[in-house]
Amino acid sequence: MIFPSTIPALNPLEVRCERWKGLNTVRLQLFGIHSTGGKDTPFYGLVVVVTKPEGNMTELIRGRIYERRKVRILSDSVFEVY
Repeated sequence: MIFPSTIPALNPLEVRCERWKGLNTVRLQLFGIHSTGGKDTPFYGLVVVVTKPEGNMTELIRGRIYERRKVRILSDSVFEVY
């Protein structure tokens, strides 16, 4: 997959292409690390929806990520997760 030049410029920790319940996404983790010692680094990422399924995309994305994170719509196919 070829990404726009702005994606590598963000220097993401992880880029993941996923398909889940008809939702094709590219997930970018920009920062954040889990620690078992209770001192997690805050998480921030972006989810880009490649193909739009039927239904509420925000709820589908919420169902796929860790339950305590928030999802906010940035555009019709880009969501931030924090």
